[in-house]
Amino acid sequence: MDAVQLVEREAELRALSRALDASVGAPPLVLCAGPPGIGKSALLAAAAVEAVSRGLPVARVAAQELDAEAPFALATRLVLATLEAVDRDPAELLAGPAGLVSPLLDAGRSPLGAGLGEDQGRGIGQGVRFLLAAAAPLVLVVDDLQWADEPSLAALAAAVGDATPGLRVLAATRPEPAGAVGVLLRRLAGLPGVVRLAPQPLSETAVGSLVRQRLEAPAPAFTRRCAQLSGGNPFLVEELVRTYAGTGEPATAEAALRLDELLPDGVLRTVSLRLDRLGEPAWALARALAVLGDGADLAVAASLAGLDLREAEDAADALAGADVVTVADVVRFRHPTVATAVRTTIAPFALGRLHADAARLLADAGAPVEVVAAQLVQTRPGTAAGAGTLLAEAGLHAAAHGDHGTAQRMLARALAERLEPVERWRAEAALALARVATGELSERDAGAVLDEIADAALVGEACRALALRDYLQGAYAAAIDWCDRGLALVEPRRPVATALENIRFAALAFEPTRAGEALRAREAVAAQWQAGEPPASLAATGLLASVLAGAGAPPAAVRRVTAGVPARIADADLVGVTVGTSFSSVALLWSDELDAAEQVLEAATARAHDLGSLTAFAASTQLRANLRLRQGRLTESIEASRLPLDLGRTGWALYRSWTAARLAQAHLEAGEVDLAEHALGDADAEGRMEEAFVAEAAGEIALVRGDAATALARFEHAGAVLERFGVRHPGAVAWQSGAALAALALGDAAAARRHADAAVVVAREVGARRALGRALRVAARVHDDLALAQEAVTVLADSPALLERAHALADLGGALRRAGRPREARGPLREAISLARHSGAAPLLARAEAELQASGGRRVRERASSGLAALTPTERRVAELAAAGRTNAEVAAELQVSVKTVEWHLGHAYRKLGIEARDHLAAALADPSR
Repeated sequence: MDAVQLVEREAELRALSRALDASVGAPPLVLCAGPPGIGKSALLAAAAVEAVSRGLPVARVAAQELDAEAPFALATRLVLATLEAVDRDPAELLAGPAGLVSPLLDAGRSPLGAGLGEDQGRGIGQGVRFLLAAAAPLVLVVDDLQWADEPSLAALAAAVGDATPGLRVLAATRPEPAGAVGVLLRRLAGLPGVVRLAPQPLSETAVGSLVRQRLEAPAPAFTRRCAQLSGGNPFLVEELVRTYAGTGEPATAEAALRLDELLPDGVLRTVSLRLDRLGEPAWALARALAVLGDGADLAVAASLAGLDLREAEDAADALAGADVVTVADVVRFRHPTVATAVRTTIAPFALGRLHADAARLLADAGAPVEVVAAQLVQTRPGTAAGAGTLLAEAGLHAAAHGDHGTAQRMLARALAERLEPVERWRAEAALALARVATGELSERDAGAVLDEIADAALVGEACRALALRDYLQGAYAAAIDWCDRGLALVEPRRPVATALENIRFAALAFEPTRAGEALRAREAVAAQWQAGEPPASLAATGLLASVLAGAGAPPAAVRRVTAGVPARIADADLVGVTVGTSFSSVALLWSDELDAAEQVLEAATARAHDLGSLTAFAASTQLRANLRLRQGRLTESIEASRLPLDLGRTGWALYRSWTAARLAQAHLEAGEVDLAEHALGDADAEGRMEEAFVAEAAGEIALVRGDAATALARFEHAGAVLERFGVRHPGAVAWQSGAALAALALGDAAAARRHADAAVVVAREVGARRALGRALRVAARVHDDLALAQEAVTVLADSPALLERAHALADLGGALRRAGRPREARGPLREAISLARHSGAAPLLARAEAELQASGGRRVRERASSGLAALTPTERRVAELAAAGRTNAEVAAELQVSVKTVEWHLGHAYRKLGIEARDHLAAALADPSR
C-alpha cells in the first residue's frame, strides 16, 4: 500500500525530510491533513523509515475511533512508545515533572485520587510535555489525530508549542473535525513554524501507472475510468484494482464499463465483494472487529461474532489473505476506511445490540471502565443492563482525569438510564462539578444543584472538591465557605470531614479578612498538641508544624512533630500532600532543618508522580526552589521557580507570590537586579501572608538600588504583615535585620541598633541557625562588633545554609581586615570566595575578592570566564530559549524582561561560549567539553 500511495508525493516527502534535520529552526511539527485514503499514513511511514535510517529514535502511535471517550488514551500509547523508543533509563526520564505521567503507566490500578479532577488532568498533560522534552532527540509520529481524546491532544499541542530542540512531531489528520478536537487541531496547526501538508488527488497519469503495476496491459479507457471512479484517491485506486484483479479478467476497454459495479459506494462495495467470497465467519468477525475497534482481543471478538477461538483464528487468517486486516501482535484493519466500510453494513438496531454485547464482554474480560463505557454510549438508553452504573463510573473517571467534556457526556448519558437514588445523586453532583470546571455553571448554581441532593455524604464530598478548587486558585474566602457548608453536613472525624477541616485551616492562613480567626485556630491546634492530642492526619501534622514554627518554637520541636512525615506521604491524598507536606516543609525551612525538608520534598515529589497531581508537584517544586536558595544553589533555585510561576499565570495561585519573592531573591544573589525586579511582577499577595515575603524581597532590591528609605518601609511592612498573622519566626522573613541595614544606610544609628538587637533576641529564643547567624552578622555590622561577626560564623559552621555562611565569612573577613588583622582575614575570605563561586553569588564573590585583595592575600584562582560554567543562570536560560528557535521578543515575553535585556544576555553568552551567531547556540550548549 505504501508504495502505491507515495506516487506523486515528492514535495511532501521533501518537506518531511527537511523536518528531520537537526538544524536550529527546523519545524517542530509537520501536520498532514487530507481525506481518508489520500496517503497520509504512507507519508508518515516513509518519514519514520528515513528517521530510523538517520539513527533517530522514533515513537509511532495512532489514535483510534473510540479514543474520544477515553481520557489520555492516545497519551498512554504515546508515553509507552516514547519510553520504548529512547535508549535511556526510564527512571531517569521520569525523575522530574515527566514523572507526572505515572498514572498512565500503572494499568493495574485506577489513577483516581480524592480531589484530583482537573489537577490530575493538567498534571498528566504537563508530564507528557516534559517527557517529550526529556526524551529529545525524538521523532514522534502520530496518525489519525482526528480521533484523539481532548486531554491527549492538548498535551501534544503544549509539547509542540515548547519548540524543544530535537523534538520533531509528524502528524496526520482528516480535515476539519468537529467539536473541541477540531478547535485543538486548529490551534495546533496555527502554532509558529508548523508545516502544513495537504496531499492532492493523483493525476490520471499517476493512476495509470498504478494500474499498470497491478494489471497486465490495461486499456487506456480502463485506466481512465479508474481515475474517474476513484477521484485520484490512492487508497480507492488500490481497492478498485485489487478487487478487479480478483476476477482474473483482462483490463479491456469493455471491462471499464463494469468497473462502476465495483465502486458505486466508494470502498464499501469492494470490501463487501471480498468478504462475500470469504463466507459468513469472516463477515461476522469483521463486523465484531469494526465494533470493538483496532487492537481488540481476538477472544473477545470471537465471542462477539458467535465463533469459537479456532473459528475466529481461521477467519482472521482469511481476512488477512484478502487484505482486509493485518495479523501481527493484534488484528487490525488494513486501513481505517475499511473498518468504516464494514461498520456501515450493520443495521442500526443490530449495531446497538452489538455495542451492548461488546460492553458486557469487555466488562467480563476486565477492560477499563472507560473502554466499556465507550461501547455503551453507542447504545440506546434502556437496552443494556447496568449501563447507567458503568456510564456514571466512566464519567467520574473522566472527571478525575480532568477531561470534563467526556465527563459531561458520560454523566448526562448515565442520567438517561435507570439508576438507584444514590447513584443518580452522585452523577448529578459530578455533572454539576464538571460544568463548573468548564465555566458552564457558576459555583452558586452548583450549590443549588447540591441543595436537591438528599445525601449528606455526597454533598460533603462535592463541597470538599469545590473548596479545594477555590483554595488552589487563591479564592480562599470561597474555599472557607464551602468547607463550612460541608462540615455542617458530614459526621466529625470522617475522612471527608478531616479533609474539609484541613482545607479550611490552610485557607484561613492566607485569607486577610479572617486573620483573627486564623490566629485563634492556630492557638487551638497548638494547645491541643500541648495537651497530648496528636494530629489526626498528615495535613493536620503539617499545619501543627507550621503553627509551632510560626510561633517561634525551637527546631527540636518542629523536628519532633514532622519526624514521620516522609513515610506517611506514600499513601497521602491530594490534601495531605499539598497541605500537609507543604506546611511541614515550610516549618523545617524556617527552622534551618534543610536536610529534613529535603526528605519531605523527595517523598512529596514521588507521591505527586503517583497521583499525576500537578498541584502536589508544583507545590513541592516551589518549596524546593526555596530550599535551593537557602542551600546556595542559585541556578537550581531559579529553574525550580519557573513551573510554579508558569502555572500561576494560568490560574494556579497556590504559593505563586511566595515563589516570585524567592525567585527575586535568587536573581538578586546572582547579581541580576533587573530580573529580580521583574520577578516580583508575578506577585499578587496584597492582604495575604505572602505579602510579607514579597515586601522582604522588594526591600532587598531597594537596598541594592541605594534607596534605603524605600527599603526600610518595605521591611517594616513585612513585619507588620507577619504580626497580623501571628508569625514571629525570623526564619520566615528576616525583616528586622533588613530594617537594621536600611536604617544604617540612612544614617539612623539608633534605629539600626534597635532593629538589629531585636533580631538577635528573637533569633536566640528560636535557635534556628540560619536565622541566628544572619541576625548576628547584621548586628556585627551595625555595632562594628568583631565578636558578633565571629559568633555568626561559629553558629553557621554546621548549617546547611551555605549562602548565609558565605555572607557571614565575608563579613568576618572584612571586619578582621578593618581591625588591622589582615592575615587572619584571609582564611574566612578564601572560604567565602569558594562558597560564593559554588553558589553563583556574583556580588558576594566580588565583595569577598575585593576584601581579600585589600588584605594583601594572593588572588584565588579565578572562576571560569568562558564556557558553559561561566554562564549565569539567566544567560543560560536565554541561550536555551534562543537555541530552541525563539526570537528575542519571544524570549523577552517568556522571561518578562525587555528585548534589550535579552540582547545583553545573549551577547555575553556568545562571548563566553566562543561563538558569533545564534545558529551555533544549540551545538555549544550541547557540548559538555565547553
